[in-house]
Amino acid sequence: MSVHLDIANAVVAKLNAAPLSLSSERGYLVEHDLPDLVTQRVTVVPAGLTVEAQDRDAQRHDYVIDVAVEKKPASLDPDDVDGLMDVVESVVDAFRGKALSGQASAKWMAVEVMHQPERMVEFGVFAAIVRLTYRVRREATA
Repeated sequence: MSVHLDIANAVVAKLNAAPLSLSSERGYLVEHDLPDLVTQRVTVVPAGLTVEAQDRDAQRHDYVIDVAVEKKPASLDPDDVDGLMDVVESVVDAFRGKALSGQASAKWMAVEVMHQPERMVEFGVFAAIVRLTYRVRREATA
């Protein structure tokens, strides 16, 4: 299996394990029907890869993994949305500065949170993406 998918699967495993227990799944699209968003959905997407020379014998591969948190709250009142912000922050805290189990060569590099307010305005859906970046040093190929 590809390194990118191995990292994405490790992210899913960590999200699904205690203490988070988020029932996440890996996918390639973050699109769900509105009725499906009555319950919280967490989707992990292998989202991007940047390769740069590190030295003449190796390259840096930065693997980007998006963790999408979505739910249609009962209302857009802060009392109904604040808990979803807590979920996003717990995802950030679970990965910030930490290694992934079974992925010793993948070094955590960054985390970024992107909210999607247009989905809240248009569909009444809370949607946020937690973007994780892991770096793997790989030997240069001839």
